[in-house]
Amino acid sequence: IRQGDSSSSSSTTITEAPPKGGTTCECICGDRLVWHRLIFAGDVKSEKERECEHEICPQVIIPGLQVHAECHYVEDISELTAGTL
Repeated sequence: IRQGDSSSSSSTTITEAPPKGGTTCECICGDRLVWHRLIFAGDVKSEKERECEHEICPQVIIPGLQVHAECHYVEDISELTAGTL
């Protein structure tokens, strides 16, 4: 949000803070590990599980083999990155 008027040179800018939560995912296609604790910003659990099952694994393995897609969302992304950055 930007506020100000033409008669004043001062203005106030308020911006939204970026999302603080994060999603960690594991994607296994058959016996091949594609993602292991891969971290994404925001709550993208459903989207990333769907991406693993329907976009990534069909390109990596023979269709019909077992696919394991599991993601977890946490409110504070620092829980996922603590000690790794």
